[in-house]
Amino acid sequence: MATGGKVSMMIFGADIKDYTPIWSSLKRLVNLLGGPPKSLDEKPREFTKDEALAIEKEVMKLPTGKLLKYSKALEYLGKCLKINSFAIPINPTMTFQYFEVGSISFMVGDTSIPKEEARYNHVHAFRFESSNGDLGAFRNTEEYTGTLTREHIWYINDPAKPPFSDLMNRVPMDFYQPKNGSAGFTGVVQDNHSTFLPEYIICWPIKPGCVKAYQHYQYQVPNGEWKDITNAQFTIEKGVRAKDDGNGYVFYFSKKNREYLNPNAFHFEVEYDIGEKPTPFPTKLPKPLRVGEQRKDIRTYGRVLATGQPEQQAQQQSINIGNRLKKAPSANNAVHTIKNMVGDLKTVITDLEAQNTYLRVDNRRLRRENAELRRSDDSDSGSTPANQPDDVIWV
Repeated sequence: MATGGKVSMMIFGADIKDYTPIWSSLKRLVNLLGGPPKSLDEKPREFTKDEALAIEKEVMKLPTGKLLKYSKALEYLGKCLKINSFAIPINPTMTFQYFEVGSISFMVGDTSIPKEEARYNHVHAFRFESSNGDLGAFRNTEEYTGTLTREHIWYINDPAKPPFSDLMNRVPMDFYQPKNGSAGFTGVVQDNHSTFLPEYIICWPIKPGCVKAYQHYQYQVPNGEWKDITNAQFTIEKGVRAKDDGNGYVFYFSKKNREYLNPNAFHFEVEYDIGEKPTPFPTKLPKPLRVGEQRKDIRTYGRVLATGQPEQQAQQQSINIGNRLKKAPSANNAVHTIKNMVGDLKTVITDLEAQNTYLRVDNRRLRRENAELRRSDDSDSGSTPANQPDDVIWV
């Protein structure tokens, strides 16, 4: 974060052969710095935090060619004023893209037990723009290394304890992916969230509860420190909870914006039925984990409670709440259902306040979605970056 500080215009200019504002490619920036040095023995100039922020804003808008040409001078500015010295990612968005199903082999001792359609992968896409309008600033080539991006993920509670089994004991509590960052010149990062058949990873007897993790997207300008991308913080949950009617349990996966850090409403949530306890029960996860993944219709395997599509989230949550109340067969179960829906109601309110686009959803689409949900109810259908090391990571 910008703090302000002192800048020697003589040192700053060592990498710039021409200070003269009329000729300099950095005319606006030099003006913000107070112009060229007045003399060879001029003392360093002092800048306030607000002045440093104005200077940073100008730097981050510079064309990529100028950022590279004057990198030495700009990095000096960055160190003196604690500001970014290169283009950074802005306007991030998160969307759910598609669902994959893969076959794996669980391990029981040293014996491999194959299981088809045992791994579910929820593929999301994290998108961003460049502060200077050029995603070329995020390239990593032989000629230059631009701004890098990565994820920082850490668990709040142990993923190898109830409601899950110690099968998950190889999952790290805190990690970066990839640790040293990667180029993001397309402005799109594939964000995978995988899980396995619930009955293979939960503890038996079943215990309700959840595992929560935070996911923060970060960036690093050349020779700079890692920083969080503004409005790119999310909360991930996997857990076991009671069914709406109180009879049995379901496994669920949820991803939401971390509200007090990221005001951009996002909510994806799906729940899956839990099968019978497998016999024999696996003792460790397979390696590698990803085998033969294919895109599938997620509604065939689970129940989607929130789509992750910005224009649909509040409406979808409202529909879900109505359906869940209808399913409660008694007063006691209705009370139980309402208590479980407090979080959903809060999400609805937040989404409606945050995104006025919901108000413009056309009635025809809503009727179609309601019809699809009714058909789903009638049939009772159970509706990471790509290079992550799957043998240890489970988010």
